[in-house]
Amino acid sequence: MNLTKKDLTRIHEGTLRVLSQTGVSFEDPGALEVFSSHGARVEGTRVFISEEMVDSALLTVPSEFTLKSRGAVPDLTFGRGKAVFGSTSGCPYVIDANNSMRRGTMEDFENAIKLGHMLPNIDVNGYCVEPSDVSPRERAKRTLCAVLTLSDQAGELPLSSPEDLDAACGAMEILHGSGWYEHIRVFAVLNSLSPLRFTSETANAAVRLAELGQVVCLTPAAMAGFSSPATRAGTLIVQNAEVLAGLVLTQLTRPGAPFMYGSTSSIASMRTGDFLVGVPEYWSLMAITAQLAANYRLPCRAGGALTDAHSLDIQAGFESAMGLATVIYNGVDFILHAGGALSSFAAFSFEKLVADDEFLGMIRRFRGPLPTSEEAAALEVIASVGPGGSYLMEEHTLDHCRDYDRPTFFNRSNHSSWSASGGSDLGHAAEKRYQKMLQEYEPPEMDKLVKKQLREFCLGDRDSSCSI
Repeated sequence: MNLTKKDLTRIHEGTLRVLSQTGVSFEDPGALEVFSSHGARVEGTRVFISEEMVDSALLTVPSEFTLKSRGAVPDLTFGRGKAVFGSTSGCPYVIDANNSMRRGTMEDFENAIKLGHMLPNIDVNGYCVEPSDVSPRERAKRTLCAVLTLSDQAGELPLSSPEDLDAACGAMEILHGSGWYEHIRVFAVLNSLSPLRFTSETANAAVRLAELGQVVCLTPAAMAGFSSPATRAGTLIVQNAEVLAGLVLTQLTRPGAPFMYGSTSSIASMRTGDFLVGVPEYWSLMAITAQLAANYRLPCRAGGALTDAHSLDIQAGFESAMGLATVIYNGVDFILHAGGALSSFAAFSFEKLVADDEFLGMIRRFRGPLPTSEEAAALEVIASVGPGGSYLMEEHTLDHCRDYDRPTFFNRSNHSSWSASGGSDLGHAAEKRYQKMLQEYEPPEMDKLVKKQLREFCLGDRDSSCSI
């Protein structure tokens, strides 16, 4: 779905009207001070943001940024339209191969990080599942230690409170020294609270991250009909106002601070109140989100392989494929929820994570360049074989016969061979795949002293049952 220039202008002008006349609530005194010290009208917690402030922020924010890697993995650049895939995030439940749902555990969290580390198409490890068996007081540091020690990929760090951010900064200092913030190393997804509200924790984190020159990915999750107008246009205006308000806050705090336009907004069922992500309206909202971000020259984050299905069935496949196709072909830079989500991202599935990763690899191969060299064009071979001949015994065929032969646990055999090997469906094949991967997992290399310091900092090194 593509908006016309006139449509984009209407949404932008409507957003400016909301920002300047309705205002946005910021519940953090520090954020309010930032706005008031730069001339914004502030009434209680409500901030009224002018068009000039928006224009100024759009001039200073970078159109791309590079997240420094750890270990041997390459740096990740956002803003060039090359899709970066992140596993899912924030699921309170786990659904297994038998479609049973249960609360997530710390073991689930650790195993999800291990799989993300091993899977070839997951670039960023997400906070896949909430470990309900760890107390909220200990959860942030336990999960932080898992993200940083079980994988050397970029990780979405848990930053839901000032204490979480303190812990992340302390861990970065252990890993990279006191000047760690001289490079972009922390990538945080912060959620505004629709409609038009920033909690104290979110606003405080946005200010502190901007001060450190670290990434704020501001992501509303407006529910049309509940926390935003029932129309998609109205929902987009509320979403856009929240994102631009967060952008202005970061740029007033530190001009040039990296920022990403995010969204997981969708519609709500008026019958049940459920948040729906496997529907055409969600896909269109993500497509327009990408257009809005491009219009502002901002890197973009949106959801991907999301579904309302509760098992790895054909509904999950249809909806996940449509979600991924929408964001990829609209140029979204960072696709969080690219793998592992079921039940409107209320539940995490190990089977779906490995199945989604396989599909991501297919997409990357599909989008890859077509070689047109003299060798690839094969004109001499075509001339040699001529009309009606066969290429089977040609040396050129021998040289290239394995070009498309890639390992996969998807079925690529005929029915009799598939049936003779047990006739497993995708869900059970994926179950075998992820369990085998976990048995083969090896942690990334890390300096022993650094690892010891991280354990002491995050865990007090008191928990002998911890697998980290």
